[in-house]
Amino acid sequence: MIYSPLKTSFFYLSSLTLSVCAALTLSGCELSNNTPSQVNTDAIKPIAAQQTTDSQTKQQNQNTSPSYQSFSCIDQFYQQSPPVIRNKTTKHIYPICHDDFAVMYSGEKRVSLWVAQKLTKARVSQSLKREDSFKEYTHGIPTEHQAKLSDYKGSGYDRGHMAPNAHMGTKSSQSDSFYLTNMVPQTPNSNQNDWREIEEAVRKMVRNTNRDTYVITGPAFLNNKNNPEKFIPCDKIDRNDKNEQPAKQCSQPAKNRIQVPTHTYKAVYFTSPKGTPFISAYFVENDRDPKVEVMSVCELEKKIGIYLFPELDDETKKLVYDMPLSAGKVTTQPPKKLQSYTGKCLPALDPARIQTEKTKFQQ
Repeated sequence: MIYSPLKTSFFYLSSLTLSVCAALTLSGCELSNNTPSQVNTDAIKPIAAQQTTDSQTKQQNQNTSPSYQSFSCIDQFYQQSPPVIRNKTTKHIYPICHDDFAVMYSGEKRVSLWVAQKLTKARVSQSLKREDSFKEYTHGIPTEHQAKLSDYKGSGYDRGHMAPNAHMGTKSSQSDSFYLTNMVPQTPNSNQNDWREIEEAVRKMVRNTNRDTYVITGPAFLNNKNNPEKFIPCDKIDRNDKNEQPAKQCSQPAKNRIQVPTHTYKAVYFTSPKGTPFISAYFVENDRDPKVEVMSVCELEKKIGIYLFPELDDETKKLVYDMPLSAGKVTTQPPKKLQSYTGKCLPALDPARIQTEKTKFQQ
């Protein structure tokens, strides 16, 4: 299903969020195929959370979220099985255990390849005041592979959360959500409209259905006829519109450091101890007027070359549900099942590879 709803921008022009995000920019970046070809010679080791929560933050957590207990890193994944990148030769990737969410970060693209969270009703029912504190993550990542705050200066792209600030149940996990390892460059209209509404819809579904829900979110780097393997000029917000006006104060020094995704995705699996679980994926163009598509996890995995839920069977991954695109469209009942995906899924995965990925996130 493809959606392209009309957007009303006047409301957002008066928003403080837009005024802040519009000032954030990123220089031009190269789009690459989702299947890297370089040989990985790096030994990848688990990376623990960068900071130990101090006593003040612990007290804040107790005061703001008494009913919620954070999950361990490995528990963010369905059946404790992290996503597996199909191409084993991917170079310079770093597993990171942030507070209550897990990340696989690319040192080449300088963005997260995927971010994983386990959501529960208790977690998404917390109400924490947003405190913007974007920051660099330096622990265990070589300097040349680190994303910098300066990288986002001057292009017109937002620093788009993959694990949303509003999905966090404690102050410390909320703080971790502002690391650049949890960000990808998104067009303001995508980040502040379609993407935000999808995040709100997922939270409301979790609250309404009261199911443990596993969410994998990330960027996609797909070729298309308009942009075959080219650097994106920092003065182009909409890569498909040659008449796009240049962004103000375009910053050249950081050009080509961060790769801008063509799309972002969010795969959600709502488990159920009783009844039928449901599953689908959102796929959103990273453009000024983005299209939103709801598809099976099977189809999404083929597009991005990542096994998002390695322990799920193909028939489950082929299911497609009528997922709501905004919180206002969420009902008290699970979404209706649509026609399943009829194509083939990725080839069967070697169990040994699943086990290898598990060891990267076990602390």
